[in-house]
Amino acid sequence: MRLKNKVAILAGVGERSSRATAVLFAKEGAKVVLAARRLEYISETADTINEMGGQVTVIQGDVTVSDDANRIVETAVETYGGIDIIYNNVSGAFASQGQRLHEIDFDDWRMVLDGILNSAYLISKAGLPFLLKNGKGVILFVAASENVQLMGNAAYGAGKAGITQLTKNMAREYIGDKIRVNCISPGFMQLKPWLERDVNSSTDALYRDGDLQKRHGLPEDIAFAATYLASDEANWVTGQTLILDGGDDILSRREIPPAA
Repeated sequence: MRLKNKVAILAGVGERSSRATAVLFAKEGAKVVLAARRLEYISETADTINEMGGQVTVIQGDVTVSDDANRIVETAVETYGGIDIIYNNVSGAFASQGQRLHEIDFDDWRMVLDGILNSAYLISKAGLPFLLKNGKGVILFVAASENVQLMGNAAYGAGKAGITQLTKNMAREYIGDKIRVNCISPGFMQLKPWLERDVNSSTDALYRDGDLQKRHGLPEDIAFAATYLASDEANWVTGQTLILDGGDDILSRREIPPAA
């Protein structure tokens, strides 16, 4: 098992593309702590993990709130004796380019950046003292590919771009402490509820034959990438952003809708 006996906090993994990562972490031997604002979604994920014999703890909380972030980390430490991995998938709402910058209400701007950047800051700040005490650890963020950033409005794009730079700065700051910090940037995902009981790689070919809609990203694509980066197999990888987009960024042929 690639994550055997490691304790992993996963924030924002209640449904859709994120649920597969929690299930695969547990399948690979991690003791999983699931945190999200909506208890019903992470409870469903926990049921799946329990059915497969995994170890899981569920905590309702909002990692954009400092007290909640601290409580989530403290509960994980009290339950399992420490933490090894922090995976933050919390995100601000994706808003289309229908709004240009001057049309974005400040409260909406702040809400998006709270979800993307402040969640990353707060869960990392809460967990880092325990990773430092542990003498090593892994922090993983989820951003977005360049095309996805451009499809969102300025708030979403700025927040996700900030995550990739945050990854580099934190990796540099903590490399001497054996704490690796990396980021996954998914392309267009098939955002539907993921209800499978197992995580299997897709057999669909990458080659698109000129049709960019032929295959979007799947929850499993993120799950396998995250499991690799969280495992000791990636102990020579830090400060990196792994783009999972099926080649969309290099093809650069996707039309961007005009502003309203």
